[in-house]
Amino acid sequence: MNFWWNLSWLPSFTGWVLVLIGILGAGYYFWRKAREEHYNLVTAFDGLIVASLLGLWAARASYLLLQTDWSGFFWWRFFNLWSYPGMWAPAGLVTSYLFLIWTGRRLKRDSFEIWDFYTLALVWFLGWWWLSRFVVGAAAGTATNLPWGIVFPQRVEPAHPVQIYAAAAYLLLFRYLWWAEPRFRFFIWYRSKKRTAKPGYLLAVFLIFSGLLGIGLSFLQYPFVMIFDFEISQFFSMAQFILGCVVLYVRSGQSFFVKKEKGKHVTPFASTNTGTENNS
Repeated sequence: MNFWWNLSWLPSFTGWVLVLIGILGAGYYFWRKAREEHYNLVTAFDGLIVASLLGLWAARASYLLLQTDWSGFFWWRFFNLWSYPGMWAPAGLVTSYLFLIWTGRRLKRDSFEIWDFYTLALVWFLGWWWLSRFVVGAAAGTATNLPWGIVFPQRVEPAHPVQIYAAAAYLLLFRYLWWAEPRFRFFIWYRSKKRTAKPGYLLAVFLIFSGLLGIGLSFLQYPFVMIFDFEISQFFSMAQFILGCVVLYVRSGQSFFVKKEKGKHVTPFASTNTGTENNS
């Protein structure tokens, strides 16, 4: 791998190609699902593009703001991705999903339905994004003596290829979500004995999965920002996991702290005959 990273321009070019595959694939999958549901495609793609751009802006801005030693030069280092790379994904995710509420209102659709389709596109993009990070040698993990450890650029000892771990996990998750999207409405446990299932399943699975993945990877990465000896990304990952469990529970038709009343006994086929009985 050292030979690859010592090449002049090929790693960077390959990284951008992988990012482009992620963007084009995400757009295609979103377009396909939006067309199947008879969305207004112009409005839907406006929401997708603006939500993605706002998410990238929030991820970049939050990363620099959390790096206190960089804050004095924030206005120009924001655009200097080569010398000061980095984004904080949690801020980008929150911003994107909040903006999609407005998109759902424009389309007169349930926001959870929009979130499901956006999640499908996002998971595809994240898989290729992490692959691009590996190709350029960025975002390496902590040192390891395991046989698959890799000596990344500007490192002197093998490190965990957390980019490969994350990329494989997200691409496998995408494969499951793509399979589950037309089928989750028929999951009996999710429908809670109702005729139809509410959207939100894909979002819930993504939140649960990515939350667990974030917690696991945090032990293989160097800390980003520590607050009271607690890594901020771990806190977000745990909150993401809990939120996913809540979304899955509520959207499956359940409700917290509500005791279902037992139905009164009703004769299933009561007679509607109002005439008088004949006396024998």
